[in-house]
Amino acid sequence: MKIVSRIIVPDTCEASDTALDDKLTKYTYIDGVSPYTMGHWLYRPAGYSYAPCKKYPLLVWLHGLGETCSKGSLDILNKSSLNSPGYQILQGTAYSNQRPFLNGIILQPQTCSSWNASNIDAMIEYVKTQVRVDDERIYVTGLSLGGGTWAYAASKYTKVAAIVPVAGTESALSSINAASHVPTWAFHNYNDTNVGPGLGPVTDLFRCKSYTHRECTVEHIDRMIPFATAKVMQNYSANGGATQAATDRTAALGKILPGDLLPTQWNWNDGRAPLDSSAKTLMTIYAASGHSGWSTTYSSQAMWQWLYAQQREPAPTLKISSQTITPVNASISSAATLVVSAKISLGGIPVASVSADLKALGGSNVQPMIYDSVSKTYKLTYTLPATGVSVGVKGVGIVAVDTSGNRTLKFVTFTVDP
Repeated sequence: MKIVSRIIVPDTCEASDTALDDKLTKYTYIDGVSPYTMGHWLYRPAGYSYAPCKKYPLLVWLHGLGETCSKGSLDILNKSSLNSPGYQILQGTAYSNQRPFLNGIILQPQTCSSWNASNIDAMIEYVKTQVRVDDERIYVTGLSLGGGTWAYAASKYTKVAAIVPVAGTESALSSINAASHVPTWAFHNYNDTNVGPGLGPVTDLFRCKSYTHRECTVEHIDRMIPFATAKVMQNYSANGGATQAATDRTAALGKILPGDLLPTQWNWNDGRAPLDSSAKTLMTIYAASGHSGWSTTYSSQAMWQWLYAQQREPAPTLKISSQTITPVNASISSAATLVVSAKISLGGIPVASVSADLKALGGSNVQPMIYDSVSKTYKLTYTLPATGVSVGVKGVGIVAVDTSGNRTLKFVTFTVDP
């Protein structure tokens, strides 16, 4: 595969330079000269110049600590040990394996420090001025230090269509629950003693030992999905001993009943594929040791197909705000009276209905919320049943539907105490 270095002229529904089609192009950063903030590789798909008005999905690949500017030139982003999309293109394996990313644009930037939402977004916005990006299909994946993928999702959850963090490390993000709707498939080795997956307390072998100030895959998944009926690792079994897992296992977040508003139950499956390929939140724990896993992940056609099937959620016509549940906790046998409330802001289309899903709290179905003209909120009063509810954090989904059938979903959490 020939590498070319040229300036890309923004497209305006006119034929562009065919020499850049199906090419991985290198753009070195020159301080004070380059119009972009980082050196990077950019791939433009075959046929790009012959479809002058077509927009393409964008894949952003974030490297690890060993590939920062101080460790080498842009060429190290395509070394064999990473199995990056760029490496697969240069080696030809992307073509023989029919990788979905060949049908879109690929950005592989190089940072000189660390990844954060701002420096990632600056490169995405720059690339959007150079090539035609489909805003509904922006995907971000990263390995190790590329766990900045989590930070991007937490901050830019209205822009990203899906993320795939691999053995990622990132500072604790309480804000990641804002990205609970962002499709996520996270990967980590079970026995990674450098950046542990986060299977236990700080003193545990599997915590982020080299990054004790940071949180890793398991913590971020649990923070992202606080409304699940259990922590993701609750029903995980390594079956291999204290420091080794017996097999790869994958968890998928699913609905308990078909009519549920929120998927709240983790379902584990042996292997690298989920029981439900339509699931939007997944985590794979490899039965492997060491700080790695990205070569395996980026060789997975199942992962690539899942990723490229995702699209950004459409902007809601109705906005749910000030959603609350009062009280926020009660004992399992208290028969407490709960009040779920939320404000709905119109987006030009009237509200048809507002409902709450109380199945996690023993409710039999999705129940309507009634508008209170005094407080200008929708409310539902509910009595916690004395039986049929387990201890733990429960998610209550609130959905607003406009007269055109568009849905907006938010959640609140309630803790059932012993």
